[in-house]
Amino acid sequence: MAAIANFLTTTVTRIELLCGTHSLGCATGFFLKTNGDWHLVSNWHVFSGRDPNSGQARNQHRMVPDTCSFISFELSDDKI
Repeated sequence: MAAIANFLTTTVTRIELLCGTHSLGCATGFFLKTNGDWHLVSNWHVFSGRDPNSGQARNQHRMVPDTCSFISFELSDDKI
């Protein structure tokens, strides 16, 4: 079943990817509201830390993200 987006922000947020306490780099994402809940959206390779063609870890030490941090906004109704 496809999700229906009720509201899509035009605001982009910086995402920092971490493996333990090690920073693996930064990416961008945006917020999507579906069925009343807000979600952070980015590309698969961002959250997996893997090359989409080979499936191999992109980090030289083979680390992949286990957490991320991002700037959040007060999201209420359809306003930031």
